[in-house]
Amino acid sequence: MKPVRWRNSNHMQIDTGHKTFDQQCESLGTGNVYGTCQKSSYIRAYDETKCNGFTSPPGQLRSFDLKQFKDIPFWVCKEVEELTKSEGGILYEIRHWGKRVNHSDYKRKFIHGYILTHRGDYANSYGHIRTWMIRHDRKSYRIMEVVREYIVA
Repeated sequence: MKPVRWRNSNHMQIDTGHKTFDQQCESLGTGNVYGTCQKSSYIRAYDETKCNGFTSPPGQLRSFDLKQFKDIPFWVCKEVEELTKSEGGILYEIRHWGKRVNHSDYKRKFIHGYILTHRGDYANSYGHIRTWMIRHDRKSYRIMEVVREYIVA
């Protein structure tokens, strides 16, 4: 896993070749993260049924975890469900924000891809399971390649 170096106190130093992504990327990390360029969360296994002293039907907790990824394509969601049948993992959405037409604020989300890793442990073993590309251009491929260096052990 590549260590984070800081450009200033608010942004990491990253060079993907995509100017907007590099400027917006505050930090990349493992586990549950909600940032400008990364949203990631633990996805429980289908078999995991206990949470906070309550028991749920199989798959209900995993479905709850996946709901926060509102823009995930159906086919990626189905593959994540298949890959998390017996063991959970961490799902990462890698994106940046673009300006809306005739507006100055950042509102349009550009999702480059998704990465699924093992859930890790105290030794930070976040092994790579699968990567899905959503945007198929050379800049997106480069972004996903560089981001993987920061979150996969």
